[in-house]
Amino acid sequence: MSRVGIIGSGSFGIALAHVLNKNNEVKIWSYTKEETDSINNNHKCIFIDDYVIDSNIKCYQDYEEVVKDSDYIVLVSPSVNTRSICKDIKKYITNQKIILASKGLDNGDLLSKVVIEELGISPSIIREPSFADQIVKDIPTYINYCGEDDIKELFETDR
Repeated sequence: MSRVGIIGSGSFGIALAHVLNKNNEVKIWSYTKEETDSINNNHKCIFIDDYVIDSNIKCYQDYEEVVKDSDYIVLVSPSVNTRSICKDIKKYITNQKIILASKGLDNGDLLSKVVIEELGISPSIIREPSFADQIVKDIPTYINYCGEDDIKELFETDR
């Protein structure tokens, strides 16, 4: 069982936590206390109606708590925050593999370039097409992936 830290508690971050929690230990970082409390106390994502988050998934507002002991880090925050988040988590990165699930650009730069510049690590990349509300209902879907096989296997489930 691997330890996965997810940076971003929006709908897609929660959906990825749902999938990854099937075979791994998952921690989530959230920017807001409201989201953290909703996940930890009510087991709810404020962005996905009628979905109950597994009680094994814990949410924190402290990067160190999520990043430090993780084997893999999934970046799934808004693109405008990717550079600053990478700068903030850099001191906790040891040998974790980075998975980029955020979409968009940072001042015209690909987010993978931002991760390489700030962390010195070439990330694996996952992309939709998929919808968070369908993922949490275990409706079969697929994602586009570019990276190492061991990371691809993290996301594969029998459902």
